[in-house]
Amino acid sequence: WLSSIKEWQDEVVCSRDFVDCVRRELLGKRVFVFLRNGKILNLAKGATVIDAAFQIHTEVGLTMHGVEINGRPVPFSYELRNGDVVSVLTGNGKPATDWMRFAKIRSTRSKLRSYFRRKQKESLYDAGAILLMDYLNTYKDFIQDSSYLKKKFVVPTSPEDMADFLPGKTQYNDVDDLLIDIGKSHEREFLRTVVAKIFLVSQTTLA
Repeated sequence: WLSSIKEWQDEVVCSRDFVDCVRRELLGKRVFVFLRNGKILNLAKGATVIDAAFQIHTEVGLTMHGVEINGRPVPFSYELRNGDVVSVLTGNGKPATDWMRFAKIRSTRSKLRSYFRRKQKESLYDAGAILLMDYLNTYKDFIQDSSYLKKKFVVPTSPEDMADFLPGKTQYNDVDDLLIDIGKSHEREFLRTVVAKIFLVSQTTLA
């Protein structure tokens, strides 16, 4: 934007016209707010306090639980105004899905999408781990007695132990990918097929 000002200065002769031009073209599209330490944030017009938090630092946005403007609490939907003093309260906060409606800046929305995708993967991983470990615990004796694996083994009791058995006859080289797909599927038939291919047991004899 500094280069834009230089161009306007070259084109506009009258100082008053120049000031009006800057106010109209620059301040009409940007909003300037202050942090408590005196730092100035230069944001797009229409930016909210959520945008301000992520502009400061991604971790500030991800751990925000409240915001004060000019010493007073405001909702996350608050649209920033020139001269506002922004205080972001951080700690045990975490983004909510409705923040996507309030975030106006592209980079903020991108960071939020990345966060929600990561949390979704974590949830699917946890669900897949619970389903797989429960299934293996139920059929561990049958799996050990009926497996065609050449090496002696103990049926895994934790997701981390599954790495020693992959890929088997599956396409999975990574435990995370396996558990996420099990969590996505949530179908017993898929789980039975995967277990049979990993431990080389007859699929028809697994319930």
